Amino acid sequence: GGSAQERTLGQIASTLADASDALRDKDLGEILQAASRVARDNPILFLGGAALLGFAASRYAKASSDKATPAAPSNGTGNAFAYASNLGQPTGRKQGSPA
Repeated sequence: GGSAQERTLGQIASTLADASDALRDKDLGEILQAASRVARDNPILFLGGAALLGFAASRYAKASSDKATPAAPSNGTGNAFAYASNLGQPTGRKQGSPA
């Protein structure tokens, strides 16, 4: 039983487990041949998957870069952009002077 969402997620999990088992038993050449076959047989599906993968990669890269950037000081001068663009180097302005 269970809800429709539960059944759907269970089916997706089962399909992913089967795909994982199938990939575990193949070498890289076989995997590339299978991907090439899917791309020829279902180009829309392949392009959609590539777009989804690109979107996920860009989100991951953006999230990773946000953590690597030092936080701008909060000095009330509105100079956070200058701080980020100079990576923390002084901008030559005294605190509180107009931009």
